[in-house]
Amino acid sequence: MDQLIIGIHGLGNKPSKKVLENWWKKSIIEGLNRINSPLKKINFELVYWADIIYKQPLDASLKDKNDPLFLDEPYKFQPVSSRQIVAPNPFLAHMFNFFERQLDRVFLNKDFSPKFVPLTETVIKRYFRDLEIYYKEPLLEKISDKKSTRQRIQARLIDAINRNKNCNIMLIAHSMGSIVAYDVLNLLIDEIKINTLVTVGSPLGLPMIVSRIFSELKDVNKNITKLKTPGNIKYHWYNISDRDDKVALDHTLADDYGSNKSKVKPFDIAVYNDYFNNGERNPHKIYGYLRSNEISKIISHFYSEEKAFKTGNYHSLKTWIISQAQRFKNYLKP
Repeated sequence: MDQLIIGIHGLGNKPSKKVLENWWKKSIIEGLNRINSPLKKINFELVYWADIIYKQPLDASLKDKNDPLFLDEPYKFQPVSSRQIVAPNPFLAHMFNFFERQLDRVFLNKDFSPKFVPLTETVIKRYFRDLEIYYKEPLLEKISDKKSTRQRIQARLIDAINRNKNCNIMLIAHSMGSIVAYDVLNLLIDEIKINTLVTVGSPLGLPMIVSRIFSELKDVNKNITKLKTPGNIKYHWYNISDRDDKVALDHTLADDYGSNKSKVKPFDIAVYNDYFNNGERNPHKIYGYLRSNEISKIISHFYSEEKAFKTGNYHSLKTWIISQAQRFKNYLKP
């Protein structure tokens, strides 16, 4: 069975599919080279949906920064020797960790309904324009000739998985793409198995998102009491985030999503996103995430140790990831 990585991008307008797919793949190759695990061949496909919302893609050739299609954050190779790791402010790290622990308690009722509905809608509208458009339509709709924006976005991912259902699939979902992936995997294609889900810079832990997902699933299944890992994820769900990533404000999904029947649940890993452009770091950028040591190690094992994934004998990978996660947490301690 062939190994295949399917990626799905996140919020905002993007360069063309050809360019973006190439940059994702370059970032993956860059990361594998960093850990001395180059691959002769990487099977990769990007699920591209920006064109459903935006009429024209961003253009890397434009020089005018005032042009609405100007691409201000292209892929850039980052030599390891020039990585600029900035030590976090101890006080801010302490306050941030405290705030994260209180998010659900402050914003959610015990039944997962939002305590501040107007605030929830305002936050989504103000900071997640694409998500607001996505959520205008219900989760499940009657099939019609004219599909909604939400159906069209979901259809791109469904098609990619259906076409490759005979492959061993790792799905890497960035930002809003993780919400699309959760919807699709949880409701629409349960008969297709996914080896590994990797959510990156994901807002799936934000109270307003947790509440929205739970409410929609409750409409489908009245007996639901807790959000769970989609049943078609067979072996792993890794949730990757940089502590400075504001989209992934709640970095821990393990306390929001329970195990599925295969005993898979989110495994939260903190990483350092080293994407820099003109001296400014963007801890949410996908290119920095894809070349991080942690994701590179996960991808390397996915390709080189298929038997380990099938049998569950992946202790070396798990041990390494846990050690890296602990190292980063110690780095963040005030």
